[in-house]
Parts: sequence; C-alpha cells; structure tokens
Amino acid sequence: MVPIFLKQLLYKALGPKLYLELQYLGKIRDITQKKVFEKELYLLPMIVHKGETAVDVGANYAVYSYHLSKAVGETGHVYAFEPIPFTHRVCEKLLKHFNLRNVRLLRQGCGNFSGKTIFETPLQSFGAISAGQAHLGGRINDMDGKERHYKFKAAAKVECDIVRLDDALPQLDNVSFMKLDIEGAEYFALQGAAGLINKNYPIILCEINPFFLKGFGIDLKEFLDFMAGLGYRLYFYTHQEGHHRLAETKMEEVEENNYLFIHPCRMDRFKAIRQDT
Repeated sequence: MVPIFLKQLLYKALGPKLYLELQYLGKIRDITQKKVFEKELYLLPMIVHKGETAVDVGANYAVYSYHLSKAVGETGHVYAFEPIPFTHRVCEKLLKHFNLRNVRLLRQGCGNFSGKTIFETPLQSFGAISAGQAHLGGRINDMDGKERHYKFKAAAKVECDIVRLDDALPQLDNVSFMKLDIEGAEYFALQGAAGLINKNYPIILCEINPFFLKGFGIDLKEFLDFMAGLGYRLYFYTHQEGHHRLAETKMEEVEENNYLFIHPCRMDRFKAIRQDT
C-alpha cells in the first residue's frame, strides 16, 4: 500500500492524467502479486467452468474480471460493468495489458432502470477520487456508523449511464456466475437482472453492507426475501489454511461482508468443498 502522504505528493506533482498512469501501474502489481485478493477468488476455478459466461458488476480495477477471464477460458465470456470514467479508463488499460480478450468492458452502472443518473465519487483529502467507494447518487451517508463506513468529507458528482442487466444482456443463456460490489446498490442491480437470473440461475457473489443498504432506504429483509423469491439461499464462505467452509447464513447473522446467493440447481458445483462444510 502506498502511504497517503506519498499519494498526495504524487497527485499534486503529476496531475490527474499522470496519476491515472500511476494507478494503472500499481494495479498491475496488485493483480500479478495478489496484493489485492479476496478469499472468494479461491472458489472461481472450482465453480466457474470453461466456456461459460460471467458478469462483473462494479469491475473497478479489474481484479475479478482478471480471475474470471482465466476461469471461463478462451471460449468463455466476461461482461464487466464500470461506470466511473477514471476507473473505467484504468480498468480498460489493465484488460489490454493482460490481453484479456474474452472480457467486454462496458462504461455503465447497473440498476433497476436504464438511462442516465448521477454517481458520487468520494474524494480523498488531496483531491483524487476513492474509486472503491464510488456509488449511485442519493445514498445517505450521514448516519450512525459513518465513522466506520464512510469517512470522506467531500465527493464529486458525475453523470453516468446506467442499465438494467435484463436490457443489456437479454440473450445470454450460459451465465453461471455474477459478482456485484456496488456499495449498497446491489439490490437495485439484482432487481434489474431478475429475468437473467430466472433464465440462468447463476451463482451470485454479492457484497452486503447493511449501513449502505440503509442509506438507500433498502431493508435487508426485503432484499433477502426478494432473492428467496427467486429460489436462492444465502451462504457465507470462509477459507483458512487451505480449508473451505460454506455455511448457510440467517438474516440476523449478516454484517458487512461478501456473501453467496446459491440456487439449489447450482449446489453441485460446491461438491469439492462441501466436505469441509
């Protein structure tokens, strides 16, 4: 991790355009050396098969797109969505650097409507955006718990395209996996993908942060009931010292973390790890 004071000096010295190049070079290192790596990435080679299609909602700096590209192979496809111009440009350069030809990157956010809308990009103290916490506009952040979940004092607003996945990917019939990490708007994106989900029943990796959900006026029970209505059950995955554990999770156990929504028809994909369940 680059110290904040060094980022500040570099941003002021280089300006936004050259800072983008610095971010790009740093993310190459992060991906190749696994300096940015979530435990759920261990699952991808086991549960995503060659020739299939995956969807990456909130592609950010291409970490999941990179690993999904390897998982689906040359005959598979990855559709990656990243609406924020700065982040999209870095992601685009990373995909080109790694020659990930099976990844199609779209400069769109995902929600429950298609059109244009405002996104908010939190600003670091020295003026650069904090790409990992960019989010759909309208979220209330000034609530109890802000000190833990949202420490920014300023944010820039940018108009971006947003799309329902049912509108963007209506013909796909081989989607086995979806990943969503969009800072509390995951429920909206899943609402806009109900047709795609009912057609494919993909395994869904979803960040759930009750604080951010509340900021959008989303009730956690409503969210989980919606997914249950689609036939899904909620699971939490842990990986420790080479051992996997997949445990079904109750609503009262949910806290800020990544969770898996799994339809019963996809549970066979987890046979290799369920011995540790």
